[in-house]
Amino acid sequence: MLGPRWLLARRLRPALATLTTFDRRATFFSFPSSSHSLTKSHKETRVVPFTCSEMFDVVADVDRYREFLPFCVESRVLQRPNDNVMEAALRVGFNIFTESYTSRVLMIRPNKIVTKAIDSPTFKRIESEWIFKPCSKPGSCEIDFKVTFEVSSILHANAIQLFFDDVALSQLNAFIGRARKLYESTPRPVSKAPKQPVPVTQGEEYEDLKDISESAALAGAVFSSFETSATPKEWLSMDEFVVGVYLMTKGTFEQKALSLFEIVNSTGDGKITREELTCAMQRRICAVKKLFPKLLHDQVQIQMANEQVEALSSSQDAAVARGVQAIEGLMEEVEKEIPLAVNQIFREADLDQDDYIREQEWLFAWQAHPEFVELLTIDGMKKMAQWASVVNTIDDDTDDDDQKQANWPILFAGTYTRDEGWINGTGKGIYTYKLDTTDGTLTPFGVTPLGINPMYVLGTTKTFSQGERVIYAVNAVTEDSTTYPGTQTGYVSALTLNSDGTLELLNTLETHGGSPTHLSLSPKEDFVVVSNYGGTLSMFPLNDDGSLAKDTFNKEYLNGSKVVMDQQAAGHIHSTTWLPNSNHVVAANLGSDELLQFNLNSAKQTLESLNTVKRPAGSGPRHMALNPKKNIAYVVDEISNTVGVYKIDSKTALLSTKSVQDITTLPADFTNGSSADIHITSNGHFLYTSNRGHDSIAMFKINQKDGTLTSLGWESTRGEIPRGFTIYGEWLIVANQNSNNIYVFKINAKTGKLSYTGNTYEIGTAVCLWVSEF
Repeated sequence: MLGPRWLLARRLRPALATLTTFDRRATFFSFPSSSHSLTKSHKETRVVPFTCSEMFDVVADVDRYREFLPFCVESRVLQRPNDNVMEAALRVGFNIFTESYTSRVLMIRPNKIVTKAIDSPTFKRIESEWIFKPCSKPGSCEIDFKVTFEVSSILHANAIQLFFDDVALSQLNAFIGRARKLYESTPRPVSKAPKQPVPVTQGEEYEDLKDISESAALAGAVFSSFETSATPKEWLSMDEFVVGVYLMTKGTFEQKALSLFEIVNSTGDGKITREELTCAMQRRICAVKKLFPKLLHDQVQIQMANEQVEALSSSQDAAVARGVQAIEGLMEEVEKEIPLAVNQIFREADLDQDDYIREQEWLFAWQAHPEFVELLTIDGMKKMAQWASVVNTIDDDTDDDDQKQANWPILFAGTYTRDEGWINGTGKGIYTYKLDTTDGTLTPFGVTPLGINPMYVLGTTKTFSQGERVIYAVNAVTEDSTTYPGTQTGYVSALTLNSDGTLELLNTLETHGGSPTHLSLSPKEDFVVVSNYGGTLSMFPLNDDGSLAKDTFNKEYLNGSKVVMDQQAAGHIHSTTWLPNSNHVVAANLGSDELLQFNLNSAKQTLESLNTVKRPAGSGPRHMALNPKKNIAYVVDEISNTVGVYKIDSKTALLSTKSVQDITTLPADFTNGSSADIHITSNGHFLYTSNRGHDSIAMFKINQKDGTLTSLGWESTRGEIPRGFTIYGEWLIVANQNSNNIYVFKINAKTGKLSYTGNTYEIGTAVCLWVSEF
């Protein structure tokens, strides 16, 4: 299934980026205020012509949900420790939003299945219970089905109220339909109340509207807004009138969707054809192109009145003209995509694949994909009319309009999400924040559940075939591989960023190594290399859309130095770093005290082993940072709490065999520490490492001649176990893993010292931070 964003929305994204940054996932529809309970339940009992075991198998087959459940976007079994218990990652699309969560499934074959969500950010509770009872008639059983949703806000309660019954009913029907397909039973006829005929009105006359309005001016305004014909006339078609009312009025999502169904279904036979949907889309685009210029003009006039400006300058007039031109260009692009959009809508909405979309199918499609509806509402068009490149010119008479709406720096935070024994993970997935570079404040942007322990995240700088950059994340778990039985694996995923700060999953693959903790991108961003703490190095080519292809390199490095037995009994690949001006990559093997160097052979899609650099015995190399101005690399050692300084040979593009310097990251009187992360300022003047236990950031000045380090002291992170941090401009942002918070510090450009900004944010067990502009 497509997920909450269809392909048309993806292709619109680059064009919409030039307009206002409005949230295309947030609905513009008005939900009625309500005192509905925050809990909604549905119970149902059905007798079906299948055995208890047959229905049990259908419901227990979680991996297949996305193939037949109309609202299920993704489904994947994460772990199954025994025949009675499993955990699964699910993503559903309904109620005008999408939700990702992990569900625990308890099974008693063949009579009972109970599911409970264990980490949903929106729902306090999602539970379902299936009880299968044998009937007297052979080959049949009775199903007692119950589903309960409990949400944490009135807004979500109202949203659920709109579609809960349809979703709950469709869930049971979908499973029964799946059983029919698998077991080749004859479908049972489903009776449906006859649809009441809808009276047809041929049109609305101008004089009729004039009579019911307070003035002729109002009637004129209605006509000027509603009429979409190329030739002005003295009457509105029924289609024009209904569309106009639809666009100009509020209403629940269901009301709007049903009204739109009646409009699109021009024959009134209760089912939409491809031709009807194509014609309806073309008419809507015509309406948008007609209405938008006036909306934009009205917005500018309002802003001028607020600013007490009597007239626009020539540059401001030009900005308004560009706004109109932009929306016209956007609508032209949308119009070109209509055939593709029709195909995608039918693929998503035509559940029984009879090449018609009926009313209930229509509701399910639009509830998961409201983007096009939003674009056609007055609210949606007003949002576009308010973008800053037009409005801001009212009090800014300059010619730098093209510089408006710069990209936001977005902070991504990976977290641990469950109790691992050594750490009680309380995170909910991957978090995003907007970073204000004027004062270092962070604004929570979104959170995306992504299975268990999505703790390391990194993204590309280039865009792929869909015009989007791609973010990659690893799940630090060790589970039995389904691809290679008898081996262990974690997971790596490819994602894109939505406009609401959440992430959209492209695909997930096994890493074929236990507990992945780091990933890196090749210089051309065409391969992802994953470091598995279990001792395996894996490499994945990237597809044209940025998704992950099957790994083409996977090798174990299991020998440990055995100097510090609890950490070095075996090999532990902890990170990889690509050396400058080459295809060479260095893997830090914490368990063997080695820096493994490789060459990327792109043609063969493999890594070729080069020479290995030895770190001091018992040092435990963990991460590496590169000097942006010189051929020098810095390695931070987890166990010995040191930084090793290495030259990079300009001819071979490899590390020198011996370090130029080794310097401690801790004060002389402190020994109970563990170094973690390392980063350098963009000008190459200062280097920083994080110290767990000492709970500090070690600060170093970089010698601009030879790259060696001089200690500047330590700054407390004001939390516990600062595992990961990042630098963006003058801001150093650190994640305190065990105290569940993020602190922001400012870097003194002259001295390199850190000062606390006062900005702190609660977050569950964050371990990795990454910032980039989007």
